[in-house]
Amino acid sequence: MAKFKLGETVQLRSGGPEMTVINVIEKANPGQWKMYVLRWLAENPAVETWYQTQWFEGATLKKEVFIELALDSAEME
Repeated sequence: MAKFKLGETVQLRSGGPEMTVINVIEKANPGQWKMYVLRWLAENPAVETWYQTQWFEGATLKKEVFIELALDSAEME
């Protein structure tokens, strides 16, 4: 089960900008991400969930995919 939800604000554990989760990609149900998941699993077969995130760097919209273990919630609890 995914730790983060769509729209949740996250941050890399090592720091960096706050990012918004825009896709939750699960090994058990990769959907359109199937080819990516197969490649990512070759690199780290223990990973179950990936998150596509987006954020702004100045006026430029950036997007990237991260594994769950690399992220922490950036939302106030």
